[in-house]
Amino acid sequence: PGFLAAVLESGYSGPISLEIFNDDFRAAPTRQTASDGMRSLLFAEERTRERLMAARPARDEPRAAGKARKAHVELFDPPPLPEFAGTSFVEFTADADSKLALGALLGELGFSRAGQHRSKDVVLYQQGGINLVVNAERDSFAHSYFLMHGASVCAIGLSTDDEIQAASRAEAFGAKRYEGRVGPNELHIPAIRAPDAGLLYFVADNGKPAHALDQDFALEDSVKGSGSDTGLTRIDHIAQALPEGQLDSWILFYRSVLGLEPEAPFELPDPYGLVHSRAVASANRSLRFPLNVSQSRNTATARSVSALAGAGVHHIAFESVDIFTTVEKLRQNGLRLLAIPSNYYDDLAARFPLSDDFVDKLRLNDLLYDKIGEGELLQAYTEPFQDRFYFEVLQRKAGYDLYGAPNAPVRMAALAQLRRRKPYA
Repeated sequence: PGFLAAVLESGYSGPISLEIFNDDFRAAPTRQTASDGMRSLLFAEERTRERLMAARPARDEPRAAGKARKAHVELFDPPPLPEFAGTSFVEFTADADSKLALGALLGELGFSRAGQHRSKDVVLYQQGGINLVVNAERDSFAHSYFLMHGASVCAIGLSTDDEIQAASRAEAFGAKRYEGRVGPNELHIPAIRAPDAGLLYFVADNGKPAHALDQDFALEDSVKGSGSDTGLTRIDHIAQALPEGQLDSWILFYRSVLGLEPEAPFELPDPYGLVHSRAVASANRSLRFPLNVSQSRNTATARSVSALAGAGVHHIAFESVDIFTTVEKLRQNGLRLLAIPSNYYDDLAARFPLSDDFVDKLRLNDLLYDKIGEGELLQAYTEPFQDRFYFEVLQRKAGYDLYGAPNAPVRMAALAQLRRRKPYA
């Protein structure tokens, strides 16, 4: 934006184009490259316009005698970014069998079956501020997504202060609007297609205790077989596995459409190759999407891409305010956590000044640990659901703001060990 602003300030009013020396773009499908190129140009124009508008008072000062007025160029002016307040809901697509299996897993995680959709084969599960939807409706977008990708996350709802503005901005940047079937007295929620052909819903956050989804469901006080609450409070982040060559496209989408900014990249060693990871997050940290891509075919990330037949969510992280109590309750519910190799804890004791009792407590609960400055992170993972996706439980302390990258190789090694011991069909 700074360079383009200076060029326009000099009086240039001609065309603007991109020249990118990037093999990923050259190898990518031409339609996607063209779409990304247009989105990138529009984003550059928006940022340049903001920069010029911020400098307008200085530019509007009286000009020196005889100084020519510079040419005026109309730059892209989309609807401004709304404020996002977090993840409103996550929707899974399932068939009859995976609906039951996934419901059982969510029960072990402590989610209660909160309601049945008034007109569709869709179930709502809730715990704390978390809303998970399992959609097995055959006459639906979710079913068509299931036929392509199997049991997986097909939609994510984002909580925002202006859902119409959010959808309008997305359309201005080239995203496709989605209009689904809405029954009588059911809520209409604006939605767009994400780069993986899944859906992003923009859900009005009106500050009321009742969730927007409640209108569409016949709510249930209690259901036999629902899990007991385990202390999960909110969705911390949603990690996505991407096919090789798509990382830049997804980052551009998140930056331009949602205003998320990329964080520092990491190279994470998996037993079968390297995983390139880079997260995007909102300024208020309410939305976080770690994006992962791998050239190897056998890494945990690549296996997710293969199982999902393309990009998709490979894990969802839930926050707990007391992870030791949460893990105890998870195990009481019958949940199997990912087993962490014992030698990890020997290394942990050498890396950090932790008491033997604390390290033993981590070992007993299969918890991973990281510390940066005064901030601490504790993590636990479930075993994967049908070798497709899994769940993380975490607790952040004293402002820890990353994702535990030093623990990622241990997690991926544990997943590889689990696959060797319990191969999936």
